[in-house]
Amino acid sequence: MVPLKLSLRNFLSYGDNTASLDFRGFKIACFSGKNGHGKSALIDAMTWALWGKCRVKIKHEVIKRGASEARVELEFESENNIYRILRSIERKKGGTSTSIYLDIFDSISGTFKPLDEGSKTQNTIENILKMDYNTFICSSFILQGMADEFTKRTPSERKEILSKILELDEYELITKKARQQSQNFNIELTTLENEEKHLEDEVSEKKLFEEKLKQASNEEKKLSIQITEFEIMQGKLITQNESIKAKHENLNKLIRDKEENSQKYLKLESELNQLTSLIQKDKEITSIEKEILKGFKEYEDVLKQEKVLSENELIKSKLETDLEITLNLINSEKTKILERLSSLKAKREEFEKILKTALETTSRQEEITSGFKKFTQLQSFEKELENKRQLSQELYLKESEIKNKIEQRRIELEASARELKSKVHDLKAKSEMKNGLIKEIGVLKLDLEKQNETQSELDRINEKLNKLREDKSVQIAGKAELEKRKDEEINKLSVISFETKDPHCPLCESPLQNEAREALIEKLNGVISDLGNKLIRTKNYINRSLLEERKLSDEIEKAQSETKRFIVLNKELGEKEQSLHEVEHYLKEFKTTNAQLKIITRKIENQEYIKDFSKELDELYQKKSELGYDSDNHSKVKEELEKFRRYVTENELLKSDKIKKSQYEKEIKDVQTELRPLYEKLEQESFSQENRKKVLKIKIALSELSYDENKHKELRTEAKRLELYSRDKENLDKAKLGLSIREKEEKKITLELIDEKKKSEAIQKELNAMERINSECKEIKQKLESATNRIDIMKKNKNEILTEITRSENHLERIEKLLNKRKEVQERIKIINRDLVIFKELVKAFGKNGLQALIIENAVPDIEIEANKILSRLTEGTMSLSLEMVRPTQKGRDKETLEIYIGDSSGTRSYETFSGGEAFRINFALRVAISKFIANRSGAQLRTLVVDEGFGTQDKDGLDQFVQVINTIKDDFDKILAITHVEELKERFPVRIEVTKEPGVGSSFEVIYS
Repeated sequence: MVPLKLSLRNFLSYGDNTASLDFRGFKIACFSGKNGHGKSALIDAMTWALWGKCRVKIKHEVIKRGASEARVELEFESENNIYRILRSIERKKGGTSTSIYLDIFDSISGTFKPLDEGSKTQNTIENILKMDYNTFICSSFILQGMADEFTKRTPSERKEILSKILELDEYELITKKARQQSQNFNIELTTLENEEKHLEDEVSEKKLFEEKLKQASNEEKKLSIQITEFEIMQGKLITQNESIKAKHENLNKLIRDKEENSQKYLKLESELNQLTSLIQKDKEITSIEKEILKGFKEYEDVLKQEKVLSENELIKSKLETDLEITLNLINSEKTKILERLSSLKAKREEFEKILKTALETTSRQEEITSGFKKFTQLQSFEKELENKRQLSQELYLKESEIKNKIEQRRIELEASARELKSKVHDLKAKSEMKNGLIKEIGVLKLDLEKQNETQSELDRINEKLNKLREDKSVQIAGKAELEKRKDEEINKLSVISFETKDPHCPLCESPLQNEAREALIEKLNGVISDLGNKLIRTKNYINRSLLEERKLSDEIEKAQSETKRFIVLNKELGEKEQSLHEVEHYLKEFKTTNAQLKIITRKIENQEYIKDFSKELDELYQKKSELGYDSDNHSKVKEELEKFRRYVTENELLKSDKIKKSQYEKEIKDVQTELRPLYEKLEQESFSQENRKKVLKIKIALSELSYDENKHKELRTEAKRLELYSRDKENLDKAKLGLSIREKEEKKITLELIDEKKKSEAIQKELNAMERINSECKEIKQKLESATNRIDIMKKNKNEILTEITRSENHLERIEKLLNKRKEVQERIKIINRDLVIFKELVKAFGKNGLQALIIENAVPDIEIEANKILSRLTEGTMSLSLEMVRPTQKGRDKETLEIYIGDSSGTRSYETFSGGEAFRINFALRVAISKFIANRSGAQLRTLVVDEGFGTQDKDGLDQFVQVINTIKDDFDKILAITHVEELKERFPVRIEVTKEPGVGSSFEVIYS
C-alpha cells in the first residue's frame, strides 16, 4: 500500500478547513513540529481510514472537541490499482454511528467507481492490503509509543507476531479444525461402538420370531376352512330369507292399501256432507231474488248522480289552487321591487359618506402639499448626514481594531515571557537531576542480572498446563456420553422390570418370553455395572487433572509475578536512561530559553511593540478631522423629519380622494335615475299585468260552475245505505252458478263411496289368506343372525392371528435391516479409525511445531541478515544481533521461542539488558528489516515505511547514520516517512511537512521542499 492523497476534517486536533496532503510529490519526507501539535495524528488518520483503528482507544474521541462528525478520505495505490476510502464517524444521541465507502479508479472513464460491499467493505480492504491493523503496526508502522512493540514482547509472543506477519493464521486455523474433527471422530467412534453392541443384542432374537410366525400361520389356515363352511350355510339362509321377504312385503302392501282405503272413504263422506250444506244455502238465496234486484237498481242510480258532483268538485278545487298561485306571483314581484328600492337607498347613503370624506381632504390641499415638500427636503439632508455617520463609525472601528492589536501584542509578549520564565525554572530543576539518575541506573542494572532465568520456566509450565486442559476436555466429553448411555440402559431395565404381565422388548416392542426377559435383565445389569465402573475411573481422572491444573496455575502465577518484576525493572531502566539523555538536552535548552526571555522582557519594558501601529493611527485621526460629522445636529434633523412624516401619508390620500370625488358624484346620480321609475310602478300598480288578467278569468269560471255541496253529501249517505244490495247481488250470482255444479259433484261422490266400500272388502279377503307368513320370516331371520355372529367371531380371531403374523414378519424384516445397519456401522468404524489417524497427523503437521515452525525458521535468517546490515550502519559496525528459534530448558526439552541476542564490545547479551539509544538502534534495525522482508515477499501489499519518534535519544553521529540508512533503503520502498520534533534532524530531509497548532483553531500543516 502506497498513500497518494490524504484529506481529513475534524479528526483529532485537525479542524474543518484542513488542506489535503498530496504524497505524490515526494518519496522521502519528514513530519516536523512541536510535541502535541498533530504530527502523529496524520498517521493515525491513515490507519483509521484503512482499519477504523488508531492510538485512540475510545471511538468517539477521534472527533475534534466541539464538532459532531469526523471524516477521513485516503487515496492509495496497491498492485497497480488506485483506491479511495472515505470513513466517517458522527456523534448521535445515545452513541455514535460510522460509515465507510470504498472506490476504485477506472482508468477508462477517469473517475472512481464504488467497490464497497456494505457490511463486508472492511473485509474487502483487508483482502486488498493482506494485513490487519495489529500486524501492520508491528511491522511497517513504527508508531509513537509503540517503537518497541515487537522487541518488548516475550520470546513466545514474538513468534506469534512473526506468525501473523507470515500469514500463518491459516495453518493454525487448519490445526484447530483438524483437532476439533479428531475430537468429533472420538465421540462418534464411542457412539458407534455402543450402537454396534445394541444391534448385536437385537438381532439375536431372530429364531424366536421365526417360530412364532410358523405357529400363527398354521392357526390361520384352520380358521380359514371353518369360516368357509359357515359362509356356505349363511348363503343358503340368505336365499330363503330373500324369498320370504318378498311375500312379507306383499302383506305389508295390503295393510297399507287397507289403511289408505279407510282414509279415503272417510274423506269422501266428509266432502258429501259439506256439499249438502252448501246446496241448502244456495237454494235459500235464490228464493229472494226479486227483492235483491230491486235494491241493486236503486244503488246504481244514486252512484251515477254522485259521480257528476264529484267531477265538479275537482274542477272547483283546481281553480281555487290556480287563483292562490297567481296571487302569490303578483305579491312576489311587488316584493322584488321593494327590495331593489331598499338596496339602492343604502348604496346612495354609502356613496354620500365617501363623497363627504373626499371633500374634507381636498379642502386641505394647500396645507398637505406644503408639508410634503418640507419633508422631502429634510429627508435628503438626513441621508447626507447618515453617510457621514457610517464613515465615522468605520474609522472608529479601525481605531479600536488597531488598539486591540497593540493590546494583543502586549498580552502575547507577556504570555511568552511567563511561559519562558516557567520553562527556565523547569529546565533548571530538571538539569539538577543528572547525578541522581546516574546512581539509579547503576542500581537497576544490578537488579536486572538476577531476573534472567525466570521466563524459560514459565514457558515450560504453560505448555504442560495446555496439554493437561486438552486431555481433561476429552475426558469430560467422554464422561457425558457414558452418563447418557447409563441413563438409557437404566430406563430400559426399569421398563422390563415393572412390566411383569405381557412383557415387551423396550427397543422393538415385541413380546418377550420369561426366559428371554430374565436374560435381557441380566445383560442390562451387566452393561449398567460396566458403565458405572468406567464413569468412576473417568471422574477420578478428571479430579486428578483438576488438582494438577490448580497446582500448575499456582506455579504460573508465582513465575508471572517474578516475570512482571523483570519487565518493570527493564522498563524502569529504559526510562531512567531516556531521562538522563533528556536532562543533558535540557541543559542546552536552558541557555537558549534564558536568552529568549531577556529579549522579550526588553521589548515589554520599552513598549517597542507600539511603533508598528503609530503611522496607521495618525492617518485615522486626520480622516476623522476632515469628515466633520456632528452627531447632535444629526439627531435634531431626525426629530424635525419625524414631525413632517405624516404629510407623506396625507399626500397619497389627497391624490386618492380627488379621484373618488368625481367618481362618486356620478355614482349617486346614476342611483337616483334608477329609483324614480320603481316608485311609479308601485304607485300605479303597473307590474305583473298578465297575472292580474289570469286572476280575473279564474274568478269568472268559479262563478259559472254548478256545484251543490249539501246535495253531494246527501247522495253519498244514500249510496252507503244501499251498498249492501251490491253484496247481495254478488252472492245471488254465485249461488245460481254454484247450485248446478254442486248437485253434479254430490252424485259423483256418492258413486265413489260405493266403489271404495267394494275395494275394502277385497283387501280384507287377501289379508286373511296370508296370516302364516310372519312366523316363517321370524324363524329364518334368527338362524341367519346366529350364523353371521359365528362367522364374525371366527374372522376376529383370524384377524388377531394375522396381526401377530404381521408383527412377527415386521420384527424379522427389522432384524434384517438391523443386520445391514450393523454391517454399515462396522464399515463406518473402520473408516473413522483410519480418518482419526490421518487427522491426528494433520494436527502435528500444521501445528506450531510443524510446518509453522519450519516456515518461521526459513524466514528468521533473512530478517537477521537484513537487520544486521542496518544495525552495522547505525553503530559503525560495533553491534550485531542474532535471532534464535530454539532455547534449551533445564529439563532437556526444547520449547520454540524467538530470542534476541545482541553482540557488542562487551560480549553477547539478551536484548532486555539494552535501553536508551542502543535499544532504539536495535528496535529500528529489526523493524525495518521486518518491513523490508514483507515488502519483498510475494503477494504482500506493503511498500511504505513510517518511523514515528525515538530520535531524541540519538547523538549527532547517530542521527547522521539514521539518515544514511534511510537513503540506503529508499529504493526498497515507495514511500518513507519520518516523524520528529528534533530540529537537527528535520533539516536533513529533502521534503518536510511542518505541523503547527493554534489555540481555538487546531492543527494545520505546510509542505516545504528544501
